[in-house]
Amino acid sequence: MRLPVPLALLPTVLLGLLLTSPRAAAQTPALNLGCPAWTVLNPADVRAAQVSAARALFTNAAGQISRVALNRDDLVLQGPSVNGRRCTYLVREGEVTGVGGFLTNFQVRPVATAATLSGRWTSGADSVLTLQRRSNEAVDFTAVNGGLQGLLSRQPDGWLSYAGGDCRLNVWPVGAWLLVQDSGRCATTLNFSGLYRRER
Repeated sequence: MRLPVPLALLPTVLLGLLLTSPRAAAQTPALNLGCPAWTVLNPADVRAAQVSAARALFTNAAGQISRVALNRDDLVLQGPSVNGRRCTYLVREGEVTGVGGFLTNFQVRPVATAATLSGRWTSGADSVLTLQRRSNEAVDFTAVNGGLQGLLSRQPDGWLSYAGGDCRLNVWPVGAWLLVQDSGRCATTLNFSGLYRRER
């Protein structure tokens, strides 16, 4: 005889069932266990990290352990630390997946920013940026698919910015990646916002 699930426990039971499916976890951004979408975080607060524990289980905002686990050396993006925990987002092949939740600061180690920004950077299938360092304070860039080019100037906090007419492009080096924000007025058919990885 099966006993009915108390209504108060139903959300927890349903979440547990969803998290047992790796495919569901990877395709469902809602399984961030109380974390906001990574795109709404202040880029200045975002860091890159690598899982240092042999196995790290995500928790939700209340500290309840989920069944979604990360393995040692998995790469992640993280938001700011709050009470020793950070919202954490799994990154695979330069793409932020729908898998996320809270990890403690002891389960990961921060990843240093890339030594050079020069190279070809891609986000998804359409967005391509090429960067060439001009000096310590400036980087030439070309948006290959959008016909945009100019000079990114280094700001006091280390990020880079371009402004031309209504277009504003801000770039934050984060670990091995670039986090780019586009004002939405930089190209007629493309928005360059996203996480970029270096191709070469």
